Order: sequence, then C-alpha cells, then structure tokens
Amino acid sequence: MEAIGGAVILVALLGLMALWVWSLVDAIGVPDDSAFRAGTKVIWVVVIAVTGLIGSAVYAVMGRPHAA
Repeated sequence: MEAIGGAVILVALLGLMALWVWSLVDAIGVPDDSAFRAGTKVIWVVVIAVTGLIGSAVYAVMGRPHAA
C-alpha cells in the first residue's frame, strides 16, 4: 500500500514539473513581447523560473497570449 502512495506522489510531482517546464517553454517561444497580455518575455521567464508553480499559474492566467 505504501508503494501506491509513493507512486501517486511521484506522478503528482512529475505533473507539476511538466507544468513548470511547459510554462517556461511557452513563454520563451512567444515571438514578440507585444503578444503577452501583460509584461515582457524577460519578466515572465524570470517570474516562472523563480516562483515555480505559482509563477506558472499566474502566467497562464495573466500573461499567456490569447490563442490565435
């Protein structure tokens, strides 16, 4: 039973890490600073890199460009 709990924690941590990496890659891949809803590429990359999951969530809500 303990192995299942450990596996669940591992999967959750990998999912959170994937969200963080996705946010960084997405922010870096935006071709023009004017595409962001707020801020610039440098600001978003620093926010995401330093604050981790919180920065990723804030980026998704406030910074990510609208879908074309």
